[in-house]
Amino acid sequence: MKRLVWFAAGAAAGVSGTAYAKRKARQAANRYRPVSIAKGAVDRVADAVREGRSAMAAKEAELKARQDGGQQPATPPFQVLVVEAVGAEPALPSRAGPRRRSRR
Repeated sequence: MKRLVWFAAGAAAGVSGTAYAKRKARQAANRYRPVSIAKGAVDRVADAVREGRSAMAAKEAELKARQDGGQQPATPPFQVLVVEAVGAEPALPSRAGPRRRSRR
């Protein structure tokens, strides 16, 4: 009877361990697919561009205030990002006016 219990416990541990390892291997394979890596790179580049634009706007406001001879603005201008749900892309405020086109 003891052997049967230990055999069943070992078989259950083996099956559950194999299923866990298989699931983790699939997750790792999906994480390192070229599409997933490209999406991550695009997200990082987009974040860097947003950060650069907000820093540029803050510096521009500082320089304009210095040129006008007045005080620095109380709050530098920045873009407000609205996130609708967890994992959703940030929604940028709409801009009025014509858009630039590349000269390719």
